[in-house]
Amino acid sequence: LSPKSGLIAENIVGFINDFIASMNRVIAEVWAHPLELIPLSFEDGEEVDLDYKFPFVVGEARSRRDDLCQGSLGMEYIFDIAFKLTAMQSLGLKGYPIFLDEFGGNLDDAHKEASVHMIDTIMSSYDISQMFMVSHNVSSYGAFVNSETFVLCKKNLKVQ
Repeated sequence: LSPKSGLIAENIVGFINDFIASMNRVIAEVWAHPLELIPLSFEDGEEVDLDYKFPFVVGEARSRRDDLCQGSLGMEYIFDIAFKLTAMQSLGLKGYPIFLDEFGGNLDDAHKEASVHMIDTIMSSYDISQMFMVSHNVSSYGAFVNSETFVLCKKNLKVQ
């Protein structure tokens, strides 16, 4: 009954691949370049041996990386938010708040803009009741007009 091999591993592969497909849909909403998690695949009769590493491909050349930890910090942010949203959806957690700490902090300008748009879409598409965002970036927290802002230190922020 090992979660790495045998009966449990064989039966969890389908769920993991569905989860990966859902994460890829979230990633595609934000990432401007090709970035996709690779589903697990095993041949019939081949023994399943899960190592719980999740390879992905990135860029037009579809360069393969062997695990999520081999992505940039920006990629890790996107993987993290995709995981959170997919987990919430899988668990049926509708109307719950989401917490974003410095979300998009290490993204380039194009991806920051896309991430702000994605957050707005997330709030309505995933039926999230509230968002708590910690951010030092005015383009992140300033994009939400129907929001409340709590300033901890005025010298770190552009206060309007």
